[in-house]
Amino acid sequence: MKEKSLIKILPIVRKNKMLRTLSILSVVFLIIIVAIFAVTLSYKEKTQASQSEIEKNLATLEDLQDLIQQESESSTENDLSQKKSFAEYEEVIPFITFLESLFSVIDPKTEITIKSHENQIFIDHFADYQVLFKAGQNKELFFKALKELHNSRFITHVINFELDYKPAEDGQFNKLNQVELVIRLFLK
Repeated sequence: MKEKSLIKILPIVRKNKMLRTLSILSVVFLIIIVAIFAVTLSYKEKTQASQSEIEKNLATLEDLQDLIQQESESSTENDLSQKKSFAEYEEVIPFITFLESLFSVIDPKTEITIKSHENQIFIDHFADYQVLFKAGQNKELFFKALKELHNSRFITHVINFELDYKPAEDGQFNKLNQVELVIRLFLK
């Protein structure tokens, strides 16, 4: 039945110029719509493929960043463990000389004493040193000495830190009157 109606409509469209133009425009419009749909569909597929590739690359980048961070942390720990070491028992007394070289620059009357007893050193594998000095206005030297202590080849830890801090009389500079440190040296 559709074929008969199409056969009847075709001669009418051929004779009428306006219907012919409209049918040609309809076919062209239909072709354009199909082409736009195909291009849009292709563009959407490419966009989704690009988006999935971007997400995959971002996940890979995050994994690499985590790996780099883990490696840098492990290399920092390795560097620290390679630079730092436990002291030998024979180095307990010479360590006082090292402390004197750090803190006597600040105060030539620096007092350094070993707080640990010999049997305690053998049992606990650490020696505690009490360092007592007057810093005055040499705060920069004091911080430099602490930094050198931290950067030394020995594994140390400041376990007690007391300071007597008073404002200066002229109001310009502050003074550290007396500083007392207890530094622990770890032994093998």
